[in-house]
Amino acid sequence: MLQKFSWTDYWTAVIAVVAVYYAIVFLLLYKNGLLNKPAIKKLAPTRTQSQSPSSVPAAAQAGKPVAKLSNQAQTENRLKDLTGELLGFLQDIAGKSFIKEEIIMGLQMIVREYKEFLETDYRSYIDEFIRIETENHCAVDLSDEEIQRVWMG
Repeated sequence: MLQKFSWTDYWTAVIAVVAVYYAIVFLLLYKNGLLNKPAIKKLAPTRTQSQSPSSVPAAAQAGKPVAKLSNQAQTENRLKDLTGELLGFLQDIAGKSFIKEEIIMGLQMIVREYKEFLETDYRSYIDEFIRIETENHCAVDLSDEEIQRVWMG
C-alpha cells in the first residue's frame, strides 16, 4: 500500500498539515489579542494635538490627576523605570520555585518606590502589566485583591 504514495505526495501532505496547524495557532492568538503590541507600549499614552478631548482617559476628564510629576516626559521616564524594574525582577525569578506570596512581596518592594502612580489613571495599565508579565514569566495568576496588596504593601 505504501508503494502507491510517492515522496511528492508525502511532502505535499506534510506541508498542508503544517499550514493548517499554523493557521489555527495564528487565529487563536489573534482572537485572544495576543498579537497586539506588548503591554509596555500602552503604559505611556501621549496626547497629540490632533486628538479630541473625548479621547482623553475618563479619569483625566473627571479631574483625576494624570500623574503627580512635573511633566509628561518625567512621567514617561518613571513609567519606563517602573516597568523595567518589574520586568527585570520577573525575568530573574522565572523558572525558580517561588511561591505567590514571595512574588507579591518582591513586587511590593519595587512598587513602593513608585507610589506617585497609585492615584492616577496609569494605575490600571500598570496593574494589567503586572498581571500579564507575572503570568508569562512565573506562571502565576494574580487576582485583583492580590494586585491591590502589591500597591498597599
